[in-house]
Amino acid sequence: MDVTVRQEADGRFIVSCPDQLGRQARLDLVEAVVKSAAGDRVAAIVLDLEQVQFMNSAGLGAIFALRKYAQQADAQMIIAAAGPSVLRLFRTVNLPALVPLAASVDEARARLSAAR
Repeated sequence: MDVTVRQEADGRFIVSCPDQLGRQARLDLVEAVVKSAAGDRVAAIVLDLEQVQFMNSAGLGAIFALRKYAQQADAQMIIAAAGPSVLRLFRTVNLPALVPLAASVDEARARLSAAR
């Protein structure tokens, strides 16, 4: 799976996902952040789902694993740019009660900045 992670100012990491989040995603999401952080403090994670067209229960498991990692790192986490089918899945499992959603990565950045 091609997960890309960009480290930005103040320990913020933007995690971009490919078009499918399935079985391999559970390991790849957390591992990609850990490798990118390389010992640096992780203050916030923005999970960019703009490209994601398909997600199954394993993909949801990956998001929960990333959320757990964020909690253990005492980091904030926001999911950004999820498409309509992914949003429908999130609402079905009530994910917005656990992880905030933003319409775009820029909105997620602004919300993180305002929360500081």
